[in-house]
Amino acid sequence: TTVFYTIKKDGTLKNVSIFKSSGDKKTDSAAIKAVKKTKFRPLPTGFDKDSIDVQFTFDYNVYGKNGKQ
Repeated sequence: TTVFYTIKKDGTLKNVSIFKSSGDKKTDSAAIKAVKKTKFRPLPTGFDKDSIDVQFTFDYNVYGKNGKQ
């Protein structure tokens, strides 16, 4: 799942959305929730824009009892 979101200069989050779906609604929902629960710090004082756009990819791997995929 790839999530797109914007972090405002004060560290608040906006525009959280799925950029590329995993194909599984529960996985996509978990990725959105993870981003929304994150507490972002304010952007550095030298950052001259009002916000920054982020595209983050979550990888989900399932391993069996023996540690193999």
